[in-house]
Formats: sequence, C-alpha cells, structure tokens
Amino acid sequence: MIWYKEKNVQAVIKNKLEQKGFKITADSGNSGHGVDLKAYHRKQRYYWIIEVKGYPGGNSEVAQRQNYFWQVLGQILGRMTQENACYGICLPDHEFFEGKF
Repeated sequence: MIWYKEKNVQAVIKNKLEQKGFKITADSGNSGHGVDLKAYHRKQRYYWIIEVKGYPGGNSEVAQRQNYFWQVLGQILGRMTQENACYGICLPDHEFFEGKF
C-alpha cells in the first residue's frame, strides 16, 4: 500500500469517522466526482464535508505538488454551502505540506 495516495488517505479518514459514530453519506472512492467524503453524525446532527488530496509521489514536479494543495483549497471553498456542516481538508502527513497552514 502506498500510504500517500489519495484513495488510501481517504480510507483512513473514512474509517476514523465511522469509529466516531459518523455515517458516511458520500464517498467518491475512485470515481473522482463530487465531494470526497461526507459524513453525518446522527446524535449531534451535523455533517463533516471533507476534501482529500494525496501526494503525487515519485519524481513529480514541485508545481504539481503545489497544484494539489491549491486545488483542495478551491474544492472545499466551493462546497461551503451547508449551515449545519463542518468543512475540512485532508492531506497526507508529508514534509511537503508542512508549514502550509
């Protein structure tokens, strides 16, 4: 398993949300369409809407890695429409993303 690939990062977050009592109501999986993860907590009655990006890995250009970062920010900003939702982005724990926030 290549831990920094988007689908693997997404699977870890999905599992953690389910452990905390969330029901996954949307999961883009490998389709690449729509919100990456949308999870609803029945008791607390709110959603988490999360955009996930992996790390391109290999010998990818710095520009491609930067593009992933800006892309995830744009995607989550474009989805901020629900009042009863928390929004987040998820990036792999990789040195490239350190200090970006």
